[in-house]
Amino acid sequence: MRKICALILLFIFLSICTVMAEENSTLSSLTAQARSLIDEGNYAKGISLLEEAAAQDNLEALNELGRCYKDGLGVEQNSKESEKYYKRAADLGFAPAQYNLGVMYSMGDGTEQNYEEAVRYYRLAADQGFMYAIHNLGRCYMNGFGVKKDIDEGMRLYELAAEKGDYLSAYNLGMAYYIEQPAKRDYDKAFFYFRQAADANMLDGIFAVGECYYKGIGVEPDFVKAAEWYKKALDAGYKPDEEDLKHLADVLEKLVHAVSAETDAANEGNSIVIPQDEILIQQELR
Repeated sequence: MRKICALILLFIFLSICTVMAEENSTLSSLTAQARSLIDEGNYAKGISLLEEAAAQDNLEALNELGRCYKDGLGVEQNSKESEKYYKRAADLGFAPAQYNLGVMYSMGDGTEQNYEEAVRYYRLAADQGFMYAIHNLGRCYMNGFGVKKDIDEGMRLYELAAEKGDYLSAYNLGMAYYIEQPAKRDYDKAFFYFRQAADANMLDGIFAVGECYYKGIGVEPDFVKAAEWYKKALDAGYKPDEEDLKHLADVLEKLVHAVSAETDAANEGNSIVIPQDEILIQQELR
């Protein structure tokens, strides 16, 4: 008899799980459809579908409605409504909403700035492996925002986020190992993380790799390679500041001197071709 009762209860449990899974799938489909409609500019229909799914506590729909009210997409911009939807999804354990709520509290965006609450929600999302929350939590520790300043913990979190592919964490680590944290100075690691950021096409990271070759940070100085990376950053839209322009001009001058020296040493009749990178950088500086 007990076995029969157990089997009946198991059957009921599995049936309920199946129904819940089907409902979640349907709601997720509604949310995806709503997001597409909003992206296409059909706000009225998109918001209606989101509200339908959010009324049944679909986490993605709640988070998406939070975004709509934050940015005024299809609804009047309303930070309180945005916070309400984000918080509902966050309190139900949805990592993207926890992150979004953390950003609101950290920036004081439509609500009172509260670093302690920001850290709390960043941590909830970070504990679920949410990359951007891990980065922001690391930033809080690096600067003492809402927590006691702890460089070791901040860098540990940056490293964790960088391992997950966050190029901003990689760049920040590069800066920390290069110049910002003298006690942690490690030029090899600085170059490693700058290169990781550059490989993700981060403009500051690309230019930083050029700086490493220019100054010999973690690599042997190489003005040709410095020129190549500088040009790559400029071509991608990097905006050099006054100090950057000095480095660009210095690299160009050193390349010109190198070519002149080779020309003087060459046998009569030999020709020296000026490196293409030199020509291209010279054009950028005009």
